[in-house]
Amino acid sequence: MDLKNYAEIVYFQFYRKVEELDFFITEAADNAFSYKDAPAPKDNFYFDKMQFTFSACINALVSTWEIAKLSKSLANELGGLSEREGLVSEMNLESNPQVFAEYFDCDPAVHYWFRFMKDARNANAHDGSFALNGGNIEEFLFQTDLHRFKWDGKSKRFAYVVSESPKGNAVCVILKAAIALVPAFENKLERPILSLGDHYASAKFKLESIVGLLNNFRGKESELIGSMVQAQIGGQKNRSCEKQLESWARKLESM
Repeated sequence: MDLKNYAEIVYFQFYRKVEELDFFITEAADNAFSYKDAPAPKDNFYFDKMQFTFSACINALVSTWEIAKLSKSLANELGGLSEREGLVSEMNLESNPQVFAEYFDCDPAVHYWFRFMKDARNANAHDGSFALNGGNIEEFLFQTDLHRFKWDGKSKRFAYVVSESPKGNAVCVILKAAIALVPAFENKLERPILSLGDHYASAKFKLESIVGLLNNFRGKESELIGSMVQAQIGGQKNRSCEKQLESWARKLESM
């Protein structure tokens, strides 16, 4: 595998993560409807599943951002540029709504969801303080703001911080975050331009990487690689998140 082929894999992984996000959003929505219809007292199973799907949604959403950044760094390397060329520091994106809006060419209101994603990811990964922690008899809610300690690089100490939690239905919160952030991240996604030779090199690498497979196709390697290349060229058009975004908008209206 060479760097250009790797960059192509990274590009398509973005859309796999969007599909993963869509899967867990559907799971969260189905669980929310089941919870609403369940008799009181509500079984803790519903709360557990909501926490798990919320964490999975946040992690998938973070992955789309990490992939978009990686695609830019790979494009820089392939173009002979510095790895950080065209990227903005994470600290500036988190702390400055104007810098965020200019970088993503989006409404400054999207910055709220970026901060929410970052806070939720850290809390879920480290201490669970942003896990969905309650609800009423009909819907899941964030019962409190986010209270936690966060490392302060300036003071070199852990500082007590409070972040405002989103109000309203928790599944709606996930949907709003996804609808706001996925298009912004997709706009930063870069795809390499592969030549026919690049596609052949990629197919050959994949074929040779599968232990023992070539033993079954001795004498037909060229034919098999040619078929793989045609499938790759024909099946891997430029992708789009448009269908998922439309589906999420419909889900949000139904909640």
